[in-house]
Amino acid sequence: MHEGIPKVPSCATCNNEKSKLEHYLATVLPMTGQHPVAKGVEAATVDRRLDKNRALKRELDKGYQEFREHAPPATFISTFRHDDLVRYTALLAQGLLFHHFNVVLGAEHISAAKVLHRHDGTTLDALYQDVANDVIAVNGTIACGAFTYRGFAVKGDLTTSIWHIRMYDGLSLGSNNNGIPSGPALLDLTAKTCLKEIQLV
Repeated sequence: MHEGIPKVPSCATCNNEKSKLEHYLATVLPMTGQHPVAKGVEAATVDRRLDKNRALKRELDKGYQEFREHAPPATFISTFRHDDLVRYTALLAQGLLFHHFNVVLGAEHISAAKVLHRHDGTTLDALYQDVANDVIAVNGTIACGAFTYRGFAVKGDLTTSIWHIRMYDGLSLGSNNNGIPSGPALLDLTAKTCLKEIQLV
């Protein structure tokens, strides 16, 4: 999914962290994605990646389970590292902020993210409408729609931004952060950047 990915500046610490997160997520996310690109990536690269990382293969084998309370039965990865996905999304928000607005967050700023159900996107739709006159809105797509996003930054304070990100047309993880089955559900991601003094909700 590297086609058309924006290039942004990064310190060595953040770049190394992003690389470690991508090593895991690039293997696992295609298994949970709905987009045709996800299925192609899974078929082409996942087995090869797991052959080179036996520890991760054992982790996934242990966590890949069937959730029989739904018809048809769905699968979920009870060992999925939700925190890794959240941290990765926060880094993506920083990259998108620079790509569109040429803004680099300083030590006084924060970038935070969370996973949300697809239907929660309607709340973001309402928010976009409420603040339309006070923000600069952008959107984009990468790798034939496998990665799409929309976001806005506040006029006069571009460091304050909100991003709605969809990977592989939605992720069906089927478990919560504690590894408890929650049933198949399409999940998106959202991220915010702002001053540390401003509480993120």
